[in-house]
Amino acid sequence: MLKLIKKYKKTVVGAHFVIFALVAFTVLSEGKEAGIFLTSKNKEININQTIQIKILIDSKIPINAASASISFPKDKLKILEIKKDNSIFDLWTEEPTVSKDFGVIRFGGGTFKKGGFSGRGLLLTIKAKALSEGKVKLKFEKANLLASDGKGTNILNKTNELEYTVYKNNSSFKKNIKIKEKMPKTISYDVNKDGKINMLDLSLMSVAVFQKYDKDFDLNRDGKVNFSDLSILITFIF
Repeated sequence: MLKLIKKYKKTVVGAHFVIFALVAFTVLSEGKEAGIFLTSKNKEININQTIQIKILIDSKIPINAASASISFPKDKLKILEIKKDNSIFDLWTEEPTVSKDFGVIRFGGGTFKKGGFSGRGLLLTIKAKALSEGKVKLKFEKANLLASDGKGTNILNKTNELEYTVYKNNSSFKKNIKIKEKMPKTISYDVNKDGKINMLDLSLMSVAVFQKYDKDFDLNRDGKVNFSDLSILITFIF
């Protein structure tokens, strides 16, 4: 029994150290996001419809260069044009190109602007056409966002995926099928069910990470209780 208590104490102490480290990281990282994103107004389109996709940079840290490769399903999407108009970059180390055989967009460039660029800005505009119905996903396979610090530090910590649903005919297709929507399961951050969300919940979560799976602690519903769930709870509390 004494050995079990000692083991439990070590687990709690270790878990609390992890909590402290995660909280410290969250505080220090706040406001330091640096990402490259894909954006589009349309998410539901018809076959043969032309769409516009923008590649944006959003960084609170000054940057002076970026590069990326973006994959797309070449049987469902055709890239018609990539425009550099109004780009924050004025230098291209790798001209924006499309590998039609593999379905990959690549580019690399930078800016001569003194002190670099910070904030939200346009990199490229892609014009594309939907070829067949179904789901179309564009995602970053590789990406770099380099700080204007004289060292070329890669500060990228965020990218995204862009997904379209392509229909034969948007209006008639929706009328002829029933769209099933999955109702999201309610997630409770009050893991001990005492009506409050506080450090006690965080303490219990820190122990649950090292114990047998319990769905009440699986906040992101991925079938595991780990540091991701702990991080979610930390973010919610702080």
